[in-house]
Parts: sequence; structure tokens; C-alpha cells
Amino acid sequence: MTNLILLPDGRVLAVDDRGPSSAPVVVFLHAAPGSRVLDPDPDATAEAGVRLLTIDRPGYGQSSPPPAGTVPTLGGIADDVAHTLKSLGIGPASVVGWSAGGRVALTLAARHPSLVASVGVVGTPAPDEAVPWVPEEFRLMTPAVRADPVGALPMLAGAFAQYGESPEAAIESVTGGPADE
Repeated sequence: MTNLILLPDGRVLAVDDRGPSSAPVVVFLHAAPGSRVLDPDPDATAEAGVRLLTIDRPGYGQSSPPPAGTVPTLGGIADDVAHTLKSLGIGPASVVGWSAGGRVALTLAARHPSLVASVGVVGTPAPDEAVPWVPEEFRLMTPAVRADPVGALPMLAGAFAQYGESPEAAIESVTGGPADE
């Protein structure tokens, strides 16, 4: 079942709720890109007998995008998840984050420890400077993005426009060759 949770600022967060309502709760926070519709292993989820909550981050799936001119932060996203759990009367829950969702899971645990029983992270990325395959031209943009995320949006849109037109170009920029190599 999908719930649309109203956030204090008027946005909504989409939450899928699967499994017995009386079962222990596991919150699964998706990768980027991704969405709440993913249950990585439905058979294992059913066998574990848990209640699985999956949540679309702002701008994903049925969740409202961040307000115009703002950049989502890990703290803000974690606060959205905390509000959602409180609205549903849930906590503490086990929280699992996959990739970018792992950073949200860790931030949720740090900011709202009373809502988190345990945390698991799967394939969660290291800081950008610790990832060897990030192209140098992207690294050069990092200081501007950190200093003024909203002001850097036009620069980022221009830098990444080619990938919207040709997704294969993203793979080529990292590997140095076509996607099928």
C-alpha cells in the first residue's frame, strides 16, 4: 500500500508499506537513481516476516521535489524520513540504506537516534575524493558546489546536459570507452 505523508512544509513523501502491520519494521532507503517500488528480494522479505517501508526521497517517484531554488541535504532528507516514521507511529525501526540511501540512513540515525534500532549500509559511496573513477572535470566543480549549491545548479546543468541526451556518454566518461566494453 502506498501512503502519501504530508510534510510540515506542504510537500509529500511517498511510502510503500508491505508486510504485517504487527511485524518488526525495516525501512529501506533506495539508491540514486531508484525509488520506493524496489524491494531488493521480496522472497527474503516475506520469509523474514518483517514490515518493509520503502520511501521515495524528494523528487523521486511520487514524492514532491524540493522547493524551487533549494538543494536537498542529507539532514533535510533524514528529517523527512523521521517525520514520516513519527506520522506512521513507527520507531524504533531497523534502517537499511543502499548506495546514496546509506548516507541518508546514517544521517537519520545520527539526527534521530530514538527512531533507529539498527542501521545497515549496502554499497554506500565514500566521499567523492576517495572514488578513483570520478572524472577530473567533475572534481574541479566540487569546491563551487560545496560553497554555493544553489548557485552551482546552472554550471551542473550545463556540465551534465550531454548525459541526458546520450546516457552512454556517462559510461564513456568514466571508463574511457563505449558501454559495451
